[in-house]
Amino acid sequence: MSTKTENRPSYITDAKFIDAEDDVEDNIWPRDPTYYIRTKAWKQRIDRLLGVISQDQIHNTIRSGEVYSSLSNSVTFVKEFNGVVLYVIVSAELNCFGGEYPTNPSVNDYTYNAVSIWPYVWDRDKAMNQGKWSEQDLESIQELCEDESGQSEISKY
Repeated sequence: MSTKTENRPSYITDAKFIDAEDDVEDNIWPRDPTYYIRTKAWKQRIDRLLGVISQDQIHNTIRSGEVYSSLSNSVTFVKEFNGVVLYVIVSAELNCFGGEYPTNPSVNDYTYNAVSIWPYVWDRDKAMNQGKWSEQDLESIQELCEDESGQSEISKY
């Protein structure tokens, strides 16, 4: 295992949509949630998670979570909340101005999309013992993972 990933928790190293080896240019990805345009998939996921995951948790993940490279033109903001990990996946598309792309793009040269949200029960005991999550919350998260990914956890295995 490389030195870049050896100290990472398994919810990072096992996440099949995260490339923990790939560097991310932090300055390109806004930490302000209002920059991100909500996609249809995002809205559907939010509707499904309503009452389990809060807007504050989503915003907190974008503002202060770790950022990792993800699938094509996207990154994942990741933050652990008392045994439950929240993955907020966003993408960026470089805008064309007058038929040309900027040679030294800045944050303002991209269109940002909020793509998806994945919660994952990483440490069930911690989640239950901290009193922040109900058994029903954890079951809802587990059900989402099973329904949407075909497995009980978000992992490479």
